[in-house]
Amino acid sequence: NPDFYQIPHFFAGPAYCISYAVSLVFSAEIWASDDSINNYLTAVKYGGANHLSTVYTALGLESPLSTSTVETVANEYTEYINTYILN
Repeated sequence: NPDFYQIPHFFAGPAYCISYAVSLVFSAEIWASDDSINNYLTAVKYGGANHLSTVYTALGLESPLSTSTVETVANEYTEYINTYILN
């Protein structure tokens, strides 16, 4: 019994789910970066007053909408799961 129909903002704001997906990829990209803690702290300082492109450019990261970023994040998750979860 899916309860997603009880969440009205899924229907009122069509980009709502897209926003979550982009945020997830961006946060995973920060997690997978070599300097993840400092990148996270720097990203937080930008707050909500800046465009996402300003933040990922300042961190030296790629767009979370790019194929290469999604592939990198997927590979990092796979490696982490294989190393720390399955072994």
